[in-house]
Amino acid sequence: MKNGRAEAGHDSMDITNDRLGEFSIRKSHLLRCASELRDIADRLNAGTSARLVSELMRNLQEERFNIVVLGGFKRGKSTLINAMVGARILPMGVVPLTSVITKIVYGSKPTAEVHFTDGRKLSVDVKDIDQYVTERLNPNNVKNVVEVEVHVNSNLLEQGVVIVDTPGIGSTFTRNTLVTYDFLSKVDAALFVFGVEPPISQAELDFLRDVRSYTDRLFLVLNKIDIMTEKDRIEVLEFSNSVLRESLAGIEPEIFSLSAKTALEARENADQDKLRASGYLELDTKLREFLARGKADALIGIATRRLTKIASDLITAVEIEHKIVSEPVAEIDKKMQWLQQEIQVAKRKLDEFSVLLKDKVARMIESYTEELEEVRRRATPKLIRGLDECIQKIPERCSKKEYLELLQKYITEAVEKTFEPFVKTLPARISQGLTSAIDDVLSGADRYSKEFEAKVAEMFGIEPRLAEALPMTLERSTFYFDEIRILRCESIIPPELPMLLPNRLYRKTIANKARDILLSELEKHAGRIRYDFDYRLTEIARSANAELRNRMLSMIESLESAYLTGLKSRDDASRIRDARLAFLHEIDDRLRTLLGNAKF
Repeated sequence: MKNGRAEAGHDSMDITNDRLGEFSIRKSHLLRCASELRDIADRLNAGTSARLVSELMRNLQEERFNIVVLGGFKRGKSTLINAMVGARILPMGVVPLTSVITKIVYGSKPTAEVHFTDGRKLSVDVKDIDQYVTERLNPNNVKNVVEVEVHVNSNLLEQGVVIVDTPGIGSTFTRNTLVTYDFLSKVDAALFVFGVEPPISQAELDFLRDVRSYTDRLFLVLNKIDIMTEKDRIEVLEFSNSVLRESLAGIEPEIFSLSAKTALEARENADQDKLRASGYLELDTKLREFLARGKADALIGIATRRLTKIASDLITAVEIEHKIVSEPVAEIDKKMQWLQQEIQVAKRKLDEFSVLLKDKVARMIESYTEELEEVRRRATPKLIRGLDECIQKIPERCSKKEYLELLQKYITEAVEKTFEPFVKTLPARISQGLTSAIDDVLSGADRYSKEFEAKVAEMFGIEPRLAEALPMTLERSTFYFDEIRILRCESIIPPELPMLLPNRLYRKTIANKARDILLSELEKHAGRIRYDFDYRLTEIARSANAELRNRMLSMIESLESAYLTGLKSRDDASRIRDARLAFLHEIDDRLRTLLGNAKF
């Protein structure tokens, strides 16, 4: 379709594509600089620095943007995703369809891979993914699917974007809501989809507040404007703005009103007029701008600062080795002895910081374990009374099967309701506590490192190269629960109990068994929760400790290598010593040129 409006639509897409393209160019340039820095570190025998640069390069190359599409059921989330990639990839319908996480990533041709809880992977045709992702064909996730990854040839995805489809919150399937909550910790940006029939609900507003505790990068989408008049659309927008402004205190909501259905049809038919009329292009433009100028800039900035720190450490090491090799023995020996002692002190300080971090996390685990036990202890007598009341209320006319199902239903719901508030609220509290604890330790380590570097520079008469403090790489120490594994009761009353017993005796036998099972389920679920936060906190602490050691070891080992190499070179023949000095001059020039070229 060749007309002015169509060309304007293409122009908008081209501009936003260019912005993401800028990120790719900057990333490629930074990777080239990093590759050269790694080569220099290898030549200086600075193993830790070389490893850190390699890790940084790998992280840059593998980095993805997770755009998670969230909202209530029947809001058109899957249709919106199909419109975003320009193809009918995900199943669409009028019932709550999606039951597991579905990731849409770039691929040269359409393929799909199903990931199961036991680690298996299964390649399937894209048209068959509904067998695994829909509630109708995979009820309560009986097939034990973790997620489905779909590969699509799409310009947006080619830029490293991953679009994630989630089950709708607030549907009749409690498990689906939990799946969605469990993915919040992985959000880079959230597209929150709501509609007009009915308008945004209280459950959706509550969920939106939860989303804000994980990310403030929200794109609010009013979908299905094709089924209303312009007057109705304005009224719904005004109402939605009002309730969102009140709910999201401190944020002025920006709502993108569109028709995902119309946008999908337009993209399938390359109809730019229809695409513009759908309202989709405004969302697309804003989203790409965020990706290019938001997280993309942050990624480049963090990587740049880390490379700057490593390069600065290497320059300091080169300058010190040069001093050791070139200065008179009488003048340098005292400095070398001092440096050796200070390096040992720095290693001990590193160990002290590691122990401090470990202790902080251990105290958190102990505190939350006590809190969890208190939740279980207080709930137990109340739930036992509730079970007895449930047993008394079950009519005599109920069949054995119905009797069994009613008791299972009570126990399942009682256990889930007991622990659900703890599971829902603890992650945000833990994340905040972790961030504070880790920041305290890393800030202390950074202060010590700066003081140490300043003393070294003063002792050897070189220019201090105090790099900017490094950001924490733990994504705000985000903590989350595996809620689906935790809040799950399946076949809790064994079916092998004798169904042939007389009804009265059967009911008595089952009732006695049910009390034992209720206590067992409470203990089992408390154990699951305890294990989950213990394991995740320990893993985060391990990552934080690795971050801590990386920050200090790069500096310590660079200086140690300079000390040992300089000591050896000083005793070499003059010809070899001169060659080493020439090498150090060359490396120093390369490092300084690299810093300038990389715009560090």
